[in-house]
Amino acid sequence: MNSRSKTIKLGKWWLGIVKYLLPIVLTIVWIGGMIDVVKAATFEQLVFTVISAAILLVATLIFTVLPAQTPDWDDAEERV
Repeated sequence: MNSRSKTIKLGKWWLGIVKYLLPIVLTIVWIGGMIDVVKAATFEQLVFTVISAAILLVATLIFTVLPAQTPDWDDAEERV
């Protein structure tokens, strides 16, 4: 990256890793952690964990469904 460039150029492999592989790995790790918590938790910890997980999932869904701020955002060629 130099002083004239405005974006970071990523290759197709990196885009695939960031877009598909990384979320899958993080989801597997998160689910594994949740299973460990459920196995060894008290009732209060389970209630807190369920509420926290629900808030996290709902917030993620809301940010995914929200429309883009600019109409150009859907153009992948400009972001890449």
